[in-house]
Amino acid sequence: MSIEIKEATRRDLCYTAANAIDLDKRELLGSGPRNMTEVGWLTWDALCNHGGLGKIVWVDDNPEFAYGFTPYSVLQPWLFSGWAWGSDKRDLCMIEISRWARKHLVPELDRMGCTRIEARSLAEHHEAHRWLEWMAFKKDCDLPGWGREGENFVQYSWVRAEFPGFSKWGSVRRIKGDRHVHGLPATILPSASAPTALDRRRRIARKSAG
Repeated sequence: MSIEIKEATRRDLCYTAANAIDLDKRELLGSGPRNMTEVGWLTWDALCNHGGLGKIVWVDDNPEFAYGFTPYSVLQPWLFSGWAWGSDKRDLCMIEISRWARKHLVPELDRMGCTRIEARSLAEHHEAHRWLEWMAFKKDCDLPGWGREGENFVQYSWVRAEFPGFSKWGSVRRIKGDRHVHGLPATILPSASAPTALDRRRRIARKSAG
């Protein structure tokens, strides 16, 4: 199996949009475009006219996933919009995207002068939220009725000045609570790392004592 990340083209943006999973399609159409072909065309138009970056993940020589960041307008060249969609082979793509992010994400954003990225997602698109959180995006707020058909969305943001870097398991900051769709009490956990044998023994001892 081969997995490769290439520069986005209009054809590949339209192809991946047409073959995106249903949840991605609902999210994209709820954001304004009238059909999936328009999603690809509008994204390509934004890349050509406002700049940013767009990538396509190819699996076995077929485009399967699109992602990128584009400025909102010429008046706010530092404020970017994050977007992504893809097929049911997205899990294979995420591994390669994660490798790309560790090496290229921050240098590319710095090169473009980006200081903040915003991403809006369907409230029930938990898979998208988890990946955003891995990338150190934080939930800003709920957006009730934000979609074209009244769908509920949530807004996430990534702020360059607050980005702590990546650890082995993703962003060094893992956010839970009011700013985390899947969390409970509001807490900021320490850097994620693989548990050691001592950690495991201590955890077992605490459970036994309880």
